[in-house]
Amino acid sequence: MNKETHRKSNKLAIGLGALAVACLGGGAFWWHLQGLERTDNAQVEGTVVPVHARVAGFAQRVLVKDDQDVKKGDTLFVIDPTEYVLRLRQAEAELWAARANSRQGVAGATANVASAQKLVAGSNLEAARANLDRARTELDRARTLRAKDVVSQASLDAAEASFRSAQAAFSAAQEQTRATGFSETGAQAQEKLGDARIAAAQAAVEVARTQLSWTAGIAAVSGHVAKRNLEPGQFLSAGQPVLSLVSDSAVWVVANLKETQVERVRPGQSVDVEVDALSGRKLTGKVRTVQWATGARFSLLPPDNASGNFTKVVQRIPVRIDLLDTAAMGVLRPGMSANISIRVR
Repeated sequence: MNKETHRKSNKLAIGLGALAVACLGGGAFWWHLQGLERTDNAQVEGTVVPVHARVAGFAQRVLVKDDQDVKKGDTLFVIDPTEYVLRLRQAEAELWAARANSRQGVAGATANVASAQKLVAGSNLEAARANLDRARTELDRARTLRAKDVVSQASLDAAEASFRSAQAAFSAAQEQTRATGFSETGAQAQEKLGDARIAAAQAAVEVARTQLSWTAGIAAVSGHVAKRNLEPGQFLSAGQPVLSLVSDSAVWVVANLKETQVERVRPGQSVDVEVDALSGRKLTGKVRTVQWATGARFSLLPPDNASGNFTKVVQRIPVRIDLLDTAAMGVLRPGMSANISIRVR
């Protein structure tokens, strides 16, 4: 075999070897890709808390600026509290008036008087009954004696008059007792009404006190001020958004996978995350949850596939990914774009 033939044989062997290596490398790469579910439809998410004015009024003071760090419980702004202080005073005055008319005040005194009058009326009724019994006995005795012609007709007439007078007094005492019973019932009803008015006045005081406390906007979480839309002197309506707080507690990634990709995705699987803002630096994470509905179901106008113009569109399923690299937490911001690769094998 001459040198030329030997050289050609070496080139052929080298070519075949390179081809074999390329095939093996391509097969290994293909096998690797088969164990991944990838998408660039992913964003960094975090807790963003909108702050609203809970009561209406003019902003008296604004204590924070854009991008300022705040702690939970810090005062962010103050609404002019003058109106709400007056409302609280009015509610407290109405509470005092209600207590004055309750069972400890006028209503209680009226009930006590009615109870005493009922006792007096009962005593008068017993006295009238005793007088009636005595008048009846005297009338019976006078009739007996008159029949024997022992007493005169005038004595009998006097006994009958006394009996009729005792009957009238007894009837009047009965009516008086009944009337005092009604008065006592009415007084007891006034006591209950007074208790109800106290409860209503106490609730009004609590409402006024709560509204007064709402004139101070308090940070619900620790974080950073963003999207501030508030200046001193600005009139705020109840429920109006004035700023947002971006919580510094944690961030995560939400990847929107095609419905054809989620078959093998399970919670706990390892994830490689590349955030565009970190220049290709890879972060590690793990799948936490696979949402139980497509993203389209939570849109403002969910699709209605029952209509006649149905067109099949591949839907996307949000997958939450918890990041394990705590060192990158201070750099990531909600809304950043990311690429993810889930190891599903």
